[in-house]
Amino acid sequence: MRDITIPDNNNHIENLMGIVGQKVKKNHQSWVDDNLNKMLKIIWHIIS
Repeated sequence: MRDITIPDNNNHIENLMGIVGQKVKKNHQSWVDDNLNKMLKIIWHIIS
């Protein structure tokens, strides 16, 4: 058992992006999804 808790920031950001992605996919066409996914990958690459 470890007493030190490491904050799982990357997982939180990934979950948040997933929620945003799902909302956008419900409201936009597939070609917008493709562009958004590319943008999210770039943003994710910059953050991590």
